[in-house]
Amino acid sequence: MDSNDFNRDQSSQINYSQQTNDYKSPYPNTGGYTSSDYSNPYGNNPVQQLKAPNIFGQFAYAFVPPKYGSLTKVKVGSMIGFVVLLTLLATILSAVKFFIAFSLIGSSLGILDDLPDFELKNGRFYIDEEYKFDDGDMLVYLTDEIDEFTYDDVEYAKELGYSELILVGRDKISLLNNGQYQEKRFKDMDLSGDITISKEWIKETLMPILSILIAVGYVVFFIFRTLWYFFCAMLYFLVALVVAAIMQRKVSAGALYKTAVYSKVLMFVVGTVLGLLPFVHISVLGIINIIITITFMSFAIYMLPKNV
Repeated sequence: MDSNDFNRDQSSQINYSQQTNDYKSPYPNTGGYTSSDYSNPYGNNPVQQLKAPNIFGQFAYAFVPPKYGSLTKVKVGSMIGFVVLLTLLATILSAVKFFIAFSLIGSSLGILDDLPDFELKNGRFYIDEEYKFDDGDMLVYLTDEIDEFTYDDVEYAKELGYSELILVGRDKISLLNNGQYQEKRFKDMDLSGDITISKEWIKETLMPILSILIAVGYVVFFIFRTLWYFFCAMLYFLVALVVAAIMQRKVSAGALYKTAVYSKVLMFVVGTVLGLLPFVHISVLGIINIIITITFMSFAIYMLPKNV
C-alpha cells in the first residue's frame, strides 16, 4: 500500500468518526435521572424533606397556605397541644376583658367601702344615711327615707342628662341601663331562709362566691370551646374530602384533617380580636366565617405537595 492509499484510509476513518459523534438518535433518552433533575411543582424541596414546625411555627404557618405541607407533618399530639393553647389564650383574653369592662371585684369592693352600712331584710331596705354618687352620666342614689322611685323620677333624671341610674328606696330598686328600664320590689325577691343582705355579707360571702363561680364558668367555657373547635374541624374535614376529590388530589385523610384544623385558625383569631375590641359591637357572622374558612382551606389543599 502506497502512502496515498494510507492517507485516504485515515481520512475516511476521521470522517466516519465525526459523523458518528454528530449523530442524534430520533428516540428520547429513557435513561435514569439524578435527584437534581427532579423539581417539586409545589416547592423547591422534595416532599420527604418537609419538616414539622414547632408550636410557634404552627401558628405562623396556619396563615400561609403554601406552608400547609409542613403542617401535615405535625404529630397529632403536637396539633392537639397547639389547639388547646390557642383556645386557652383566647379564653384568658376574654376573661381579662370581662374583669376590665365590669371591674367585677375591685370596683365593686371599692364602691362598697364608700357606702354607709345598710341591710336588706324582710323585704325592706335600710341604710344608715343616704348615699349619692354622681359623675354627670351615672347617678346612684340610695335612701330609706323614700318608699320607692317611680318611672317619672327616671324620666326626669334622663332629661337631666343621666344615662345610667341606680335608684334605691325603702321598698324598691329602679335601674336604667343602655336605655332599658327595670324595677324590682324587695318583697318579691326570692331570698331563701332568713338571709339578711348587708355590706359585710356582700364583701365576705357574696363576692368570694361570685369569684369562684366566674372562675369555674371560664374553665367550663374553655373546655367547651376546645371541644367545639375540634368538632367544627371534623365538619370541615368532610368538606375537605369533597374538595380534594373535585381537585383530583391524592391526599391522605390525616393530612386533610390537619389542614382543616389549621384552616380554622384564621377566622378563630379574627373572631377573638373583634370580640376584644370595645368599639366593635358585631361579631363575625357564622355564614361568613364558614365561607372564608372553606375558601382558605380549599386553597391550602390545592397548594399541598403530592403524596402527603
